[in-house]
Amino acid sequence: MNADMMDDNNTQDIIQACLGLGSNIHPGYNLIRAVEFLGKQLKLIDVSNVWETSPVGTVGPKFLNAAVLVQTNLSPKQLKYQITRPIEIRLGRVRTPDRNAPRTIDIDLLIWGEQVVDPELLDHAYIAVPVAEILPDFIPQGYGDTIETIAQDMISSKSVVKCTDFTIEF
Repeated sequence: MNADMMDDNNTQDIIQACLGLGSNIHPGYNLIRAVEFLGKQLKLIDVSNVWETSPVGTVGPKFLNAAVLVQTNLSPKQLKYQITRPIEIRLGRVRTPDRNAPRTIDIDLLIWGEQVVDPELLDHAYIAVPVAEILPDFIPQGYGDTIETIAQDMISSKSVVKCTDFTIEF
């Protein structure tokens, strides 16, 4: 279920959300700036390490990926259209028909409270591995294993490399 399909009630309840960040156009700059912009509008709880991966479904430069845990009282739809999309636009994101095209920044809502919003979380190491760092004990609905266990299984079979020379401070 994506953010557009989730209930858009205007509750003031504080909820934790996990966002995935990815970039392969000036990725170091764009990941740092995205986290800075998120931190000006949301309460940042944690930021994962940065992970390098090959592009999926396209050719092009390698991606740098990270995950960010935030607290918000916005709905998923508000988070998307009031926070993440404007940040993507500010950082020069151009949407094309090729959803796998190179990009300056991609910010996706992955987990909302206890609910997996982006089902690709469980299919791709470039998403699961950063999330596992900041929510290791999270158990996705319908799974008996934690996201950390799921991600560890992916690391052994996928090309995802921790960037040891690049971190995001918050």
